[in-house]
Amino acid sequence: MNISGPPVLRQLKSWLSDRRKYFDTLLLNNKNTTAASEQSSNDMQLLKSFTSEPITVDTRVLAQRFRPTLVILHDELEAKPGQIKIRRGGPQQASLRGHKGLISIMESLRGAGLLSSSSSPSSPSVSATTTGTKSATSTTSMAILRIGIGIGRPTSRERNAVADYVLSKMGPQEMQALTQAVPEVVEVLVQEMYRRDEDEV
Repeated sequence: MNISGPPVLRQLKSWLSDRRKYFDTLLLNNKNTTAASEQSSNDMQLLKSFTSEPITVDTRVLAQRFRPTLVILHDELEAKPGQIKIRRGGPQQASLRGHKGLISIMESLRGAGLLSSSSSPSSPSVSATTTGTKSATSTTSMAILRIGIGIGRPTSRERNAVADYVLSKMGPQEMQALTQAVPEVVEVLVQEMYRRDEDEV
């Protein structure tokens, strides 16, 4: 778990290289579905996690604003079980608080030349470069969204005590707290899908 960076980087590079294909497929499937239901072929609907009410978005606008986001879900020792803490950007924008998994991911991004060196809070992005069949490259702004899910921490501050606590099996109350946090996390992800590039929440 502490060496999360290399596998995350491999998956990220693979996804970035195929992201346009995935996005085009999403739009094509939506057009087929909406055409069959006699709705506008430019509208795409998703359900809100809490209310089951559809969110309708013009896919032409979504295509113009399509911007990948690396979402990292991680445990958060400094929050009570089930509490959600959201931070944007890399270590320049918000401290990693000694989280070894996050440190590994950021080091891997930096080593691959993907982590932005900007220290501006308004620029929590990385530059993702993909190479095609020719030598041409393209650069795309990519946001980083860190979602910390609280697990609490042991009373002891000893290093081994913390490691043992993190790796121990969760009890029923802890599992219930995490389960109750799921709708909030889903809502954050839905909102991220429709966040404008200039929005910094």
